[in-house]
Amino acid sequence: MVIFHQPAYSRGTKHGSTRAVDRRWVPILERHRVALVLNGHEHDYQRFTSAAAVTYVVTGGGGKGAVPHLPDLLGGCPARQAWAVRHHFVAVEVRRGSLSLTAVAEDGSVLDRTALTR
Repeated sequence: MVIFHQPAYSRGTKHGSTRAVDRRWVPILERHRVALVLNGHEHDYQRFTSAAAVTYVVTGGGGKGAVPHLPDLLGGCPARQAWAVRHHFVAVEVRRGSLSLTAVAEDGSVLDRTALTR
């Protein structure tokens, strides 16, 4: 698992994808098939899975306000999901051989859930 602030992939209209991260970090993350990359920066929740099975999650749930998404902002990441939710959190459960992620909205509803296994 790798955690840093500015996302490689983002459909957010406030900041969008970070080109420097795309150039410098994505090749390393993809080559080493990192299971999970967690980022903030955008004020929403997004989850992307690359062709190399790297899962990228943008979680900025404590942000000022949710912003809309542009459908074609990403060109390089094939599987895209995004939720424009203002307040949320992402729970990450680490178990032997797997990671489970659950994104929960402020009203307690589950926005997204996924399990990553290697």
